[in-house]
Amino acid sequence: GCRADANEAAVVLLPSNITLFTLDFSGSGLSDGQYVSLGWHE
Repeated sequence: GCRADANEAAVVLLPSNITLFTLDFSGSGLSDGQYVSLGWHE
């Protein structure tokens, strides 16, 4: 997934002062890259 997938949760959680951490894996969302290997090739 990508951080944009968390937008709906952010709308609900942030007004309640609940911290939300979102990220983009390489190759998804707004991050550069071609694939996600989760460390296998790094």
